[in-house]
Parts: sequence; C-alpha cells; structure tokens
Amino acid sequence: MKHRLLSVAAGLAALIIGHVAVAADETPVLTDISISNAYIPLGFDANDHSQLVIAGSLPNSCFRIAPASAVVNKRNKTIVIHQKAYVYRSYCLQMLIPYIETVSVGILVPGKYQVFDGMTHKSLGGIDVESTTGTSQDAYLYLPLNDAYVQQDSDDDAAELVMTGTYPDSCFTFKEALIDYYSNLIQVRPVAEHVDSGTGCAPTPTPFTVKVPLRSDLSGTFLLHVRSLNGLSINKLTSLH
Repeated sequence: MKHRLLSVAAGLAALIIGHVAVAADETPVLTDISISNAYIPLGFDANDHSQLVIAGSLPNSCFRIAPASAVVNKRNKTIVIHQKAYVYRSYCLQMLIPYIETVSVGILVPGKYQVFDGMTHKSLGGIDVESTTGTSQDAYLYLPLNDAYVQQDSDDDAAELVMTGTYPDSCFTFKEALIDYYSNLIQVRPVAEHVDSGTGCAPTPTPFTVKVPLRSDLSGTFLLHVRSLNGLSINKLTSLH
C-alpha cells in the first residue's frame, strides 16, 4: 500500500512538473519585426499630437503583434519606429498575417523629420511639422468622434464617409468636412461649431452620425485619417474596388 501511495505521489509530481514545463514553454518571446509601409498624415503643427500608421505582415500564426514604439531625436530630426511581436512556441501555420498599427510620436518641435524602421533601418518617409499659427491648440474645432469609416453599399455606388460620436452639449453641431485626397491617404478634418443661440447650452450628451460623400473615382487601398476633438485621430486602412 505504501509503495502504491509513493507511486501515485510520484506520478502527481511528474504531472505537475510537466504542466510547469509546458507553461514555461508557452511563455512568448518578444522580438523585432520589419515594417513594410508607413502612412503619414500631413498638416501637423507644433500643437498637434503627431501620429503615423505602419503596416506589414507577420510571418506565421505563432506571431502576435505587440505595441510599437517611437524614438524621437529632435536634434537630428529623426523618428525610429520599433515594431515588436510576441512569438509562441507552438505548431505554426505558415501564412502571412497582415497587421496595422497607429504609432503616436507626441508633440514635435517644427521641422522635417525622417522616419526609419528600427529593425531594417529602411526609410519609411517623412513628417513635416509646421510652426503654430496662433495661441489656440488647433485652427479648427473638431467633432468629438468615437468612430469613422468608409461605407460603400456596392461596387457601383459612390463611397461615403461615416462619422459617429457624441456632442457634449446642445450647442455643438457639425459644420463641414475638409477632405484632402492623396495617393495613399484621405485626410479629413471634421469641423464643428459651438454656437449659443441665446437659450444656453444644455449639458446633455447627444449621439450623432454624420455622412459625407467622397470622391466618385476612389479605388485601391488607402489610409483614412480623421482628426478628432480629443487631439488624437482615427486611422483605418481601407480598400475600395
């Protein structure tokens, strides 16, 4: 009986050790991965929270995207982007898995910055940061957005921009969308108004949806970059046929 108990105890110990070993093997390793493309919005100034969007592919299913980071050298005017990934020890499906990440580089002093991939040292483009034109944080009052996306019901229909959010009070309203079109970028500044009609501004949050027609000849893959009242932006990689 004693030998049987010892045998059971040894088996349990081996099972526990085995689980610990498996758990240790499942701990991911953090590694650098390369960046294929960068989508860099235009029109940032020294008051803006500058951002850019990077894209690439994970080599197989054992990779999981980790946060990206930016190292800014204000003297040399360079920005080095480090994209990391977690690698798990497991059976890996050999396939390319696309990723897209928004990278915040913060408030920059005016100048022309070159952006580089931290792994390959490849140039990803540049960011031009302009001097401020006044004391206000932004030249425009933007909509307080929760989401923005491009909608197209069918290949024959024109695409439209859909923006959703919540007005903080009754005096907020949409004025216009200033849209700039580039080869791989659509940049949107959704301008709002805050006007008291004389009855006061009721502090009542009100959800809104704004739809704006886009250019009828849009096609291909591009970054949708939409500014928001909170100082950040909504960035989405979008494809149209």
